[in-house]
Amino acid sequence: MMNHKLFNVDPENFALVRDYIGSDRVCELEKADAGLLLPHVERHPQTIYVAASGVDLGEVYGAFAKCGSQVAIEWVRFEDKRKPNEPECNLHRYLIGPTADGNCCGSEVTGTATGQVGDHWTDIDEVASRHFGGRS
Repeated sequence: MMNHKLFNVDPENFALVRDYIGSDRVCELEKADAGLLLPHVERHPQTIYVAASGVDLGEVYGAFAKCGSQVAIEWVRFEDKRKPNEPECNLHRYLIGPTADGNCCGSEVTGTATGQVGDHWTDIDEVASRHFGGRS
């Protein structure tokens, strides 16, 4: 069960993004499209890349309904207030989907899921390697 603060998501915006990305593939989202679900991403000047994928949790997960139509989002941004020896990028992950009561919500799940493909603190070469086959 998640212990993260949930935030409301417009169900129509969710449906638009979910239908666009489909499932079982990772695709890039333009900042404006990501902003339909995560308004702060669209406004953030340090955004580098937003990846999204349709996911099926297979079971009820916290507030999310068992329906096989959640969206996982990875937001990559430059960290403009780095501490010494910290890499230049942050990865934030979100899970967004319908709730059992018919609404839609999201939750930041950075660092809570097992098997995540990238660390919260990372560098641009790692991001380029995973998302662009090594092109930075």
